[in-house]
Amino acid sequence: MSHNILKLSIFTLITLTVVVFGAIVLADPYFFTPAKKLYKTGAAKMEEGLIGGSPTAYTEAAIYFEALVEKGNIDKDTFDKLYWCYRFGKKHLEAENVASRALEIHPGDIEFLFHRAESRLEQEKYQLAIEDYDLVASKSKNFKYLYDAYYSRGAAKFKLGNKEQAEADRALAVKIAPQPLETYEEHFEEKENNIDDSMFSDEQTSL
Repeated sequence: MSHNILKLSIFTLITLTVVVFGAIVLADPYFFTPAKKLYKTGAAKMEEGLIGGSPTAYTEAAIYFEALVEKGNIDKDTFDKLYWCYRFGKKHLEAENVASRALEIHPGDIEFLFHRAESRLEQEKYQLAIEDYDLVASKSKNFKYLYDAYYSRGAAKFKLGNKEQAEADRALAVKIAPQPLETYEEHFEEKENNIDDSMFSDEQTSL
């Protein structure tokens, strides 16, 4: 009797183990895929997006890099590529979330702060973007995109109606920028024109 109960218990345990393992595999289709292969495939898809401008390629690349993060690959390079997949694919909320996740693991990293600020600016989260740009500016005067942080912080202030503060930031950016910088009026007028052109192109494609 006890022998049968033991056999039944072992069988039940094995069955539960198989079911749980199967559920894990079904939930993660890349469970058996080596990290190196995920990275290589993700990088290839990202390059495909860069060359052909395909949003689908960026989406596919992001899936591979997300799988890498799930496997515990939480280095800066993986997060950086994942961020750019979403950013190039114009998924700015997802890009912001990736930067925030990266900052939880790499606290105070200036590049991810800058990335998050840029994503927030794209979403018109102007005050949050300003806060991140402030952190970038306070961390290092040698940051290679410091002029961009000043200029973009000014752009956020300009959109909030703080034109005097915006011009002060633009002046800081002009001093260290490697190229001439537009006024904010020119910048946003050009941006609006680009949006209009993009919408017209999409309409023509759908005809």
